[in-house]
Amino acid sequence: MTIVVGFLCRDGLVIAADSMLTLSAGAFDLAQRTGKKLYALPASHVFAYAGAQGLGERLRAVVEGQATGDANPANALVHTLNMSASALSGFRSTLVERPQVNGVVGFPFGAEPQVCVFEQDLQPRLLNEHSFYVTIGNGSVSAEPFLKFLADAFLNNAMPTVQEAVFLACWVVQYTIDTRPGGVGHPIRIAGLRRNGAALDQFELLDADVEEHRQAITEMTGHIRDWRARFADADGDDAPAVPLPE
Repeated sequence: MTIVVGFLCRDGLVIAADSMLTLSAGAFDLAQRTGKKLYALPASHVFAYAGAQGLGERLRAVVEGQATGDANPANALVHTLNMSASALSGFRSTLVERPQVNGVVGFPFGAEPQVCVFEQDLQPRLLNEHSFYVTIGNGSVSAEPFLKFLADAFLNNAMPTVQEAVFLACWVVQYTIDTRPGGVGHPIRIAGLRRNGAALDQFELLDADVEEHRQAITEMTGHIRDWRARFADADGDDAPAVPLPE
């Protein structure tokens, strides 16, 4: 089981993932271990996958090859279409007709950040200012509604900054780990691109950096509990005014 979260930002992009790998034989899960599903690749590409480990690593190799070898694609969509076509061709050459794998890739194109999600049958979809976040993996059942709540509450339906997206992505992955125990797990990995002048610099957070964001999540939930305590104190002067139903 996996959760991957991607954000297109005003000043870059952010991709986050958990680190639980499930080893399977057909429909049966055999074992779980900690591994890597998010990668900072050459040419300032960032990639994460959800699905079968072997297929995910093959998709990563294709993305990395296209990142450095795609010669002057016409636009960002063509670049991702080339990735999709190359991956599907490779899978079919080994009799994998409908690969059970998805991915999210972030990259710069024309000095602008781009985030692409490879959905069913590895068909690419670019995020934009109207649809600027995505989740993939089995953990999306928990993550997607929570992410929508956070985006509505914190962002008011506007694209975030990289700093905001890192915090929200960390919170969504942490929430998914908490609500789907055993299927997704630590450590949380986060990487992306951040604007630096005219350039987009690649970054990957250290464990200590992620831990700071987890502490901020604890502080934020504490603020919510404080508000609830004030609300519960009906006699308190500071109790928030909540209208009663008609």
